[in-house]
Amino acid sequence: MAHLAASRGHGECFSCLIHHGAQLDVYTFDRHESVMDVAKRSGKYGRIDKARSGTLRCHSCEEKSAKEKHDKAHARNAVEQLIHTQIQRGYNLNIPVNRSSTNLSQRNRPII
Repeated sequence: MAHLAASRGHGECFSCLIHHGAQLDVYTFDRHESVMDVAKRSGKYGRIDKARSGTLRCHSCEEKSAKEKHDKAHARNAVEQLIHTQIQRGYNLNIPVNRSSTNLSQRNRPII
């Protein structure tokens, strides 16, 4: 994939591959070219070199990284996490909704 991104000048895609640990020391079978050799041959070296150096970055990876960083900085404490879990599961107080009429009538009867 890195060779294809390099040959077509897809710097953001190339940056994404690097970010996710793609191997750049792989050579093509037919010409035994590295990724950077392919970029040079296709005239896309500048854009791919910017991606390799970190100047050009994948927007999706950047957004995901920023979200993860924000979530880590604003993580819920134990109480907030418990409340959030209860809300997602449908908070249940275990209070009976329907009371029997006999219990109510006995409760309101005057004491003799």
